Amino acid sequence: MSSWLAKIRPPKYLRYFFYIAYSWYRSHTSERNEAHYTAAIIIGGSKAIIVLLLLSVFFTDAMYINGNKNQWLFLVFSIAFIVFYYLFIYKKKWRSYIDEFSYLKRQDRRRGTIYLFLYLFTIFFILFPLCIYIMVQNSPYYK
Repeated sequence: MSSWLAKIRPPKYLRYFFYIAYSWYRSHTSERNEAHYTAAIIIGGSKAIIVLLLLSVFFTDAMYINGNKNQWLFLVFSIAFIVFYYLFIYKKKWRSYIDEFSYLKRQDRRRGTIYLFLYLFTIFFILFPLCIYIMVQNSPYYK
């Protein structure tokens, strides 16, 4: 089983965003040894919000268990972080992703940082509030 787990890789844009987040966190002294964990958590959390948005749009009524959506939030974030553990952290895969993009110059990394922040801004400040709005509007418990 571990052979196929070691072979799975995230799409290239996620590996690129991971590299950008890693290089940004790596520059901070307090994050030197844990930058790969922090980058994986940031990318994993953003993907969990996208999954939560899709669930809230298509399965709003099913998301409420006894009037409480907290179980779903915990479940979605837990699954997302488990998946991202196997995509980035398992058997130190993150090192190959760092090597894959090590050719980037400083200017390219700056441009990548702008892309990453736009990506995260879109998710956290546009999609997440939209997700909450859709859940509140479609929930039978808020009417």
